[in-house]
Amino acid sequence: MLILGTDLSCVTETKKFLSTKFSMKDLGDADVILGLKIIRTGTGIALSQSHYIEKMLTRYGYQDLHIIDTPYRSDQKLEPNSRESVRQLEYASVIGSLMYATIATRPDIAFAMEMLSRFTSNPGVEHWKAMKHVMRYLKKTQTYALFYSGDPSVVEGFSDASWCSDMESEYSTGGFVFAMDGAAISWKSKKQTKLSRSSMEYEFFALDAAADEAEWLRELMYDLPVVGAQIPAIPIYCDNQAAAAVASNELFNGKKRTVRLKHRAVHDLIQRGVIAVIDVRSQENLADPFTKGLKRQLVDDTACKMGLKAF
Repeated sequence: MLILGTDLSCVTETKKFLSTKFSMKDLGDADVILGLKIIRTGTGIALSQSHYIEKMLTRYGYQDLHIIDTPYRSDQKLEPNSRESVRQLEYASVIGSLMYATIATRPDIAFAMEMLSRFTSNPGVEHWKAMKHVMRYLKKTQTYALFYSGDPSVVEGFSDASWCSDMESEYSTGGFVFAMDGAAISWKSKKQTKLSRSSMEYEFFALDAAADEAEWLRELMYDLPVVGAQIPAIPIYCDNQAAAAVASNELFNGKKRTVRLKHRAVHDLIQRGVIAVIDVRSQENLADPFTKGLKRQLVDDTACKMGLKAF
């Protein structure tokens, strides 16, 4: 259990009170908890899962793999397995282990895991090859940690979508990432549940998901004692000008009910000062790796911008 606070005397009193009710052992400053290692430096704090990843590689027999530079091939298109399932229980086990790393400290493998998890019920040979690809990348980047330097201290969000990334059903993949204090604090890559007829629609679906997360993050920040009374609107950067324009307009002229409802929700958040939607160039969109496989240089660049550094 972690006890957090801005007042050391208050933390001490809390520990004393809890010790009168439960059998406790005070381990001092947090070092490792639930597979996460907390690294303190003179300029910030890093969260690492290097030991967890090392144990995972050993557990599944991947410790001797050759390393690779990307978590997912940019030209790869996975399809459902039409043959007999290949080691389905083991596949599900590996997926579960990788998912913990994904949601805790490794946003750079989120898209790869979103794709691989689609085939958990009936994995094939190609899915296992893609899984091995992720493991080879994790071995190369095992020492990566999310480093929070304290600058900038404001929350910034990015949203993106990739049209028809699912070869079988023609659904798009949307994603978002929010960063604060120099590193990512929230991220998601997910297949969209609605078919889109235009790039504006699938980009707007992704923007709606990011806006919903931004509202939750803002409410959470209000509950933290270190945050001031006034929190400015959280900027969400979107690389689709049409989607950004639709979000800013008070009226939605389209006929599709699904988009109209999402427009109403997003525009309401803008009007209430919860978010601000800003157009950004595709090359500067930090959510790009959550919607597609990227080449090595882009993988390195986006990982660095998300605060991932070797420790």
